[in-house]
Amino acid sequence: MIKPSTVTTNVMNLSTVTTKTTNMIKSSTVTAETATHKSKTTVDNPTTQVQSKPKYNKWKEYGITVAGGHGYGDQLHQLTYSFGICVDDNKAILIADIHNHRIVEWKYNSGSVQIVAGGNGKGNRDDQLDTPIDAIVDKEKNAIIVCDSWNFRVVRWFRQSQTNPQILTSDIYCGGVAIDKDGSIYVSDQTKSEVRQWKEGDTDETLVAGGNGNGNRRDQLYSPYHIFVDEDYSLYVADQLNYRVMKWTKDAKEGIIVAGGNGRGDGLNQLTEPTGVIVNNLSQIIIADTSNNRIIQWYEGDAQDAKAGSVDPCHRLLMLKFVHLLDDAGYSVEKVNGTKTSVRIGQFSTDHAVTAARMRPEHRSRFHGPNSLLYNASTRLSYHFNLHGPNVSLDVACSSSLEALHMGVQCLRTNEADMAVCGGVNGIFAPENFLQSSLISAQSPDGRSRSFSADANGYAKGKNFN
Repeated sequence: MIKPSTVTTNVMNLSTVTTKTTNMIKSSTVTAETATHKSKTTVDNPTTQVQSKPKYNKWKEYGITVAGGHGYGDQLHQLTYSFGICVDDNKAILIADIHNHRIVEWKYNSGSVQIVAGGNGKGNRDDQLDTPIDAIVDKEKNAIIVCDSWNFRVVRWFRQSQTNPQILTSDIYCGGVAIDKDGSIYVSDQTKSEVRQWKEGDTDETLVAGGNGNGNRRDQLYSPYHIFVDEDYSLYVADQLNYRVMKWTKDAKEGIIVAGGNGRGDGLNQLTEPTGVIVNNLSQIIIADTSNNRIIQWYEGDAQDAKAGSVDPCHRLLMLKFVHLLDDAGYSVEKVNGTKTSVRIGQFSTDHAVTAARMRPEHRSRFHGPNSLLYNASTRLSYHFNLHGPNVSLDVACSSSLEALHMGVQCLRTNEADMAVCGGVNGIFAPENFLQSSLISAQSPDGRSRSFSADANGYAKGKNFN
């Protein structure tokens, strides 16, 4: 058992917070999330700014019409509620013309239009479609894969013979279809909230995303629409009713949020019922943000930036200083990983929560709420460093760090843990708390603390890391 160590004091200047440290420690593997590009977080202004302009500012302000534009109708040059779109290697544009129950191909810059699937009225005959919602080119077989949604099937239409399509799978309410470089086909099912992969020659499909019921966990989807597969077989899903885009790497059991995930809304960090997604070779994620009537561009990592940027700066400093203290004590992050280590941290500054509360809604992510709570002071250390002993965050005002040290010693004496991490943190970057304490004359007007003195006229608040 490691006995409580002597108190060590370190001073570190980081932004506006001066840090002073007291501990007994050990540590574990750190996988702390950090945000660099497009997020700006400081102790004085701990807000995550969402980029308002594209990194590569080459988009034209006004678009040009490349298909349709002649009003509603069923004539060859008209579209009625077009939904899915695909551009092949020859720059031909395939469009799922939903209410005309057909797939049409427009030759870019030539004005040539032809029906390549359906177009024989709404129905379930082999030569008909019923509300086709998406289509993709199968170059290897010179065919088109169609989400024939209201016929609850996915069909392959061969260009040479449009009267004999091949049904690839049925009993599926298809929301989107994609194909990888090996020719494997991926289909999203809006009802089952899953994506399945179909390989040529296989008798059964393989579940590759979702399939755990409707929900917003990372292993769940909720009414997935269009999908995209990149060169590394990573699957991107427009997770419509979770207001996010998810990325599932090959063989992953759960996905990661790469866009949205901050609730329904029209802020720059939000999506509302996204239905389309593509990813280019610059890792730019282009999303059809349907109910916001816009196309929005994200970069992979933006969603993680929003999460990291919502963390209380005091807790980021705790993690940083913890690693330094481990090194000073002769420990490594690897050595303490998975050990029975207790964490006791005192904090009574709520400046981060106050600052988050006055942020503009479009700059506030869904993580700001839980990440503004003081219990994160100890739990974040335990989680990120994989420490398995009991952890407690406490607020007993000015004596918080001393009480944390007392509790750590007691924890060792009762054999609840083999090692204890104790300390306290306080950050000052919100004027509201100064105002409140001044109203009850708790702040010393001359900025001096005279503890236990007849001359005491309040206290001087300090920023410390103990």
